[in-house]
Amino acid sequence: MFLSEFQDFIKKHELFSSKCKILLAISGGMDSMVMLDFFLKSDYNFGIAHVNFHLRDDDSNKDQEFVKKMAEKYQIPFYTIDFNTIAYSNKHGISIEMAARDLRYEWFEKIRFQNGYKYIATAHHANDVVETFHLNLFRASGIKGLSGIKVKNNKIVRPILFLKKIDIEKIAKDENIEFRTDYTNSDTDIARNKIRHNIIPELETINESYTAQVLKTIEYLKQSQCFINEQINTVLLKIKTEKLDYSKFDLSDYQNNKNLGFILHEILHPYHFNSAQIIQISANVQNTEYSHFKSDIYEIYIGNKELLLKALIIDKWNNVKINNEVGLSEYFDIEYKSFTLKSIKLLRKNTIAVTKNSLEFPLIIRKWKAADYFYPLGMKGKKSISDFLIDIKLNPFEKQKVRLLINSKDEIIWVIGYRLDNRLKVSDFSENLLSIKTKKT
Repeated sequence: MFLSEFQDFIKKHELFSSKCKILLAISGGMDSMVMLDFFLKSDYNFGIAHVNFHLRDDDSNKDQEFVKKMAEKYQIPFYTIDFNTIAYSNKHGISIEMAARDLRYEWFEKIRFQNGYKYIATAHHANDVVETFHLNLFRASGIKGLSGIKVKNNKIVRPILFLKKIDIEKIAKDENIEFRTDYTNSDTDIARNKIRHNIIPELETINESYTAQVLKTIEYLKQSQCFINEQINTVLLKIKTEKLDYSKFDLSDYQNNKNLGFILHEILHPYHFNSAQIIQISANVQNTEYSHFKSDIYEIYIGNKELLLKALIIDKWNNVKINNEVGLSEYFDIEYKSFTLKSIKLLRKNTIAVTKNSLEFPLIIRKWKAADYFYPLGMKGKKSISDFLIDIKLNPFEKQKVRLLINSKDEIIWVIGYRLDNRLKVSDFSENLLSIKTKKT
């Protein structure tokens, strides 16, 4: 009965076809071993992946050996890895549970990609859905967080999500399925275990159908979230513009909308901004000055009724030392050519013409600073870089990208891609001037 339900569940939710290679995440515990038993009795092509987190002394090693022997017994491809989870947790300042999650899913994806598996199957079940609901309830995560665990999420599939824990226990007993017991599952100092062993059983004394009722509520919430997603997508079509390396959201039509906070939460939560940050972001929409926010992978500037969103990247175009023309050619297209004053004036903003001796190697490419100033070509006197960038109406992300070309005297030669320093201008017809064109701005 349960086997046919398993196969029907996979077909109903279109988790994968019989032609797909599936990588099973097998811990050795009851849940994953029941999932493995279903796969063994079905016509699927699969392999086994096991992670040793080294959190339970020798028990962790015994789990690893147990799963390895099961793979050998049934001649199933087997992949395993050892992690120092506590060290990773301390290094990144995150909980051990979160560290284990990050480590396993990153490794699962690596194994999946390298070995041609289509999906990764995990052994989450219905009780996990209810526990996650309560965990997210305590975190004020909104409807999306309360909508439970997805049956299919990109490359992750959960083919036994239809089973309750009591069903899994019955299957393991009736089919004589071997499994390992993780004693830490009874440790109620862990939030999920406290919910599992203390909170939910207490709530079931009020309503013995409590778990079933929560599952029904989650289904309603999923439907609500689907409707919300449709509405948010409609809003995004109106307000979102994709730039070269960032996204711009025009909030002028929504600045006074009483649901602005909710709209921003739905838009920004996938980019890892938390609820507290989103409240602050909402409060800064109408400010004339931009405010800056970061998540672990994205950054935002908010102000002037617009929101600018960009992925955090490692900046490799800063504090670059250039010792000669060969080094210069790594960052710019350079050539010697003749110019007239008229042709120089027609140069695009990403190209300058200078005499070779005006460069004075070594040169430096670096970010601009608040105290920087130069003598803009075509203007009288000096001007701060900050004021110059305001004058040419760059937004904060465009300002972030601005780099300066500096000579050996720490003088600005060029606000790269925007304006040459007046002191380097060519005043007469000259032969063999050096033309410098940006490869990147």
